[in-house]
Amino acid sequence: MKPEHAFVIGKKPVDRILSIVHTIQSQYQVQLKEAQRAVARQEERAKKVTTEWQTERQRLQQRITTLEQAPGTARTSATEESANSRELERKLEETLCLKAALAADFQRVLSELNALEQSNPTEEANPAPYGEIAKVVRSEVSRIQLLVDEIERKLADPAIELSTEIRLGRQRAELEAYLKGLRYSLGEVAPSLESL
Repeated sequence: MKPEHAFVIGKKPVDRILSIVHTIQSQYQVQLKEAQRAVARQEERAKKVTTEWQTERQRLQQRITTLEQAPGTARTSATEESANSRELERKLEETLCLKAALAADFQRVLSELNALEQSNPTEEANPAPYGEIAKVVRSEVSRIQLLVDEIERKLADPAIELSTEIRLGRQRAELEAYLKGLRYSLGEVAPSLESL
């Protein structure tokens, strides 16, 4: 088996792994965009409520000013204005409560967005794609180990030619390096200072 073919055989699972990683990244991007749209909607809602609150506040201020300027009006109109003032104060209180609730919602969505941006794709709530990647890598480890064992059997034959022995030794070294990389990706092998 030529080394070029050994690498082509070895790339198929790697391409699949890369495809899975790209899929996970695109899912993360979709979730991030959805969160950003939710934040934009909350900001728009907060702006609308703030504008309504400001309008209501100005109206109340004008009403208060009018009430302060007309202390000599009749008792009936004072009672009526007092009822209106209480109604306006109640509306103002409702508006302030609504604004506080919207601000809390906005802060919650903003903190969720920040947490989503700071989290790594490896910390996704759905670990299934990573389990699938590990399964693919383990099957590739098994396949490469079988190839290395086959090369070992061929090298054990005393009738092997020198050129074939050299070629097989080189292929074995390449496959063992590839195998070590796969095991490292699974966390089974720690990097050594010698490889650096």
